[in-house]
Amino acid sequence: MLASNGNDIFFVNKKQLIHRDVKSGRETVLTNIDHTPSNSSVKYQKPSAIHYNNFNNQNHNVLVQFKDQEKNYYKYFLYTFNNNIDRAKDNVDSTHKYCIAACFVSKDKLAVLTTAKEVGIVEPNGNIRNLPNLPPIDMIYPAFMGKIILRSDTTVMLYDTITR
Repeated sequence: MLASNGNDIFFVNKKQLIHRDVKSGRETVLTNIDHTPSNSSVKYQKPSAIHYNNFNNQNHNVLVQFKDQEKNYYKYFLYTFNNNIDRAKDNVDSTHKYCIAACFVSKDKLAVLTTAKEVGIVEPNGNIRNLPNLPPIDMIYPAFMGKIILRSDTTVMLYDTITR
């Protein structure tokens, strides 16, 4: 799994988030990923998805998701760090939450699909604003700024998270 912004590639190998500079080919380990589950019988495998936040020009944001092998949800890690990779490896902010899926919708917001099949927007302060009047959603996908693609049993739609 790779996430890229054109000049940089981010990937996970051996429980480490790694940056590769496309021009020089230099690789830098940014941080270790602790995705050890609380239940010792549960195993997290390789990442199921990695997303790069193309909407944020001030920092790098990388979203790494792991699927829980016993339950139907994912654990996502959001990593935020400085655009200067040499300084970033010493100062990587990390948060994690559980959901079915997550993707970026703007510079500082995520869309998440909860285990109740509801879609919410994670605000910069960490609060989740549920999107109203939606049928049960099976999956969300990234789209354009402020928009996400929603898939349910019967339909696929482009949803504007800003105007609704």
